This record gives sequence, structure tokens and C-alpha cells, in this order.
Amino acid sequence: MIAEIRNHIKTSIKACDSRYLEIDDPFFDVSEVAGDRVDLQYAIRMGASTAIINDDLGNAVEIPVTLTLFRQGGDDKSAVFDEGFTHALIIKDVILDITSIINKDYIKGIKSSSVSPGEVEDSQDIYSYEITFIFTISYGIEE
Repeated sequence: MIAEIRNHIKTSIKACDSRYLEIDDPFFDVSEVAGDRVDLQYAIRMGASTAIINDDLGNAVEIPVTLTLFRQGGDDKSAVFDEGFTHALIIKDVILDITSIINKDYIKGIKSSSVSPGEVEDSQDIYSYEITFIFTISYGIEE
């Protein structure tokens, strides 16, 4: 179930820009970025699940997932910031595309916040773009 969420996000990002690389740390902390080269990288952080259905017919939960994309400014900081913000907006829309989840085993719905741009604290022009998604997962427990 969780791997399906992560794979959906990764596939969506690659469809938008194949240069992005995942930061492979499920407990990644943005404060660890300062000073590092993280241009064109992203982190996926899963939150605590909330049950919305739990009965004889099956189970459904909502799982908050925070996606943070990073860009590092160069000679033209505004252009890099703008490109990163544009990527984040497009990636958000691709992740939310309902046609991409029709044949998924567990993902039954997705909603999201807006894209929240910022600069990583104590960094040298590292820009972050954060989006929180709420994935609705449905599954049955076999006897």
C-alpha cells in the first residue's frame, strides 16, 4: 500500500522532469539540507494514518504525505526559483490526475494543499517547494 503511494509520486515526478532524484530517507528533515547540494532532488515524508472506514466490508484510511522539492540558486536566482515553482505546480497536477490512479490496487483518491515555496533556513539559496497530499487508501483484510 505505502509503496504504491511512493511509486505513484516518483513516477509522476519522472514524467515531469527526469532529472529529479529522490532523497532516500523516510525521516528526512529539511533542516539537514543547509550547505548540501540538493538541486533537483525531492523528499517524501509519510504522516500518521487516520481511519475513515473500518467495518466488515473493508478498511479505508487517509495518509498525509508531504512532498518537498528542492532547487539551488545559481547565477540567475530568480530564473531557478521560477523554474522550480513551475515544476512543483506541474508535478502537483500530475500526481492529482485522477486518470493515473484508476487502475491502482489501493489508492482510491488524492487531494492536496497548494504549493508552498520557501528558502531553506541557513542555506545558500536553496529553495524548497512543499506540497501536502492526502491519499485515501482502501483495502480489505483477508481471512
